Amino acid sequence: RVAAPQTETTASATEDTSPPAGITRFSPVLEVSPAPGFALPGLLAGGRVEVVDNAGDASGVGARIAARLQALGVDAHAVTLATSEASGILFAKGILASDASQDDGIAVQRAALAAARTFARRERRDSEHRFFVTLQDTGGDFAASGRAGERAWGGGLPGLVKTAAAEWPDAAVKAIDVATAGASPDAVAERVVAELLLGGRDVEVALGADGGRATYRHRQVAYRPVPARIRRGAVLIVSGGARGVTASSLAPLCKYG
Repeated sequence: RVAAPQTETTASATEDTSPPAGITRFSPVLEVSPAPGFALPGLLAGGRVEVVDNAGDASGVGARIAARLQALGVDAHAVTLATSEASGILFAKGILASDASQDDGIAVQRAALAAARTFARRERRDSEHRFFVTLQDTGGDFAASGRAGERAWGGGLPGLVKTAAAEWPDAAVKAIDVATAGASPDAVAERVVAELLLGGRDVEVALGADGGRATYRHRQVAYRPVPARIRRGAVLIVSGGARGVTASSLAPLCKYG
């Protein structure tokens, strides 16, 4: 608990709005980015690759991706559930139908977590290159345009991928958002395979409806202070931060009494 200021505070017209010393603000920006031109590590290493799709039928995007990888000599298999035999997993269930519901989006994220847990349980072989890739369609721009509709409920897959990047430093990971509106399953599969072959280790890749490719970059942006609206007598309950970061961040509030 931290004591809050006695009165509600707001920024005045004459108040200094420059950032406090040492503070720099960054924001994620989706920028056009050509593919670097090399394959995802582990894709062509000879290990078993599983493309996890909803039905595993020949008409699905996942099965078409697996077929194209097989033609390139990859030991690729279209499956409905990931197994611990795979050294590489492409989770394709994230491509939801245009009429997908909120429940569909939540279910696909749970399925992705289950696939990640299965992948994590695999015993790593010496010098083995592993990879984990998720596939989704939230407009081909990670829902930035706001046109994804209910499919945006499946937009948590990049969060899983970035967590995996921190927990599996030896594995290559990638989250691909590919626009499928107006495109055939064959065209979608071609774009995904091209990204796997040429997109390197870029983690968040947007394959837009215009045929372009973009990635998220963190760029410095202007510091915009937000007026404080904490009244005296309020109680802030803060959790986490056992290593002292939270206490150090909250300490400046104590000067208000």
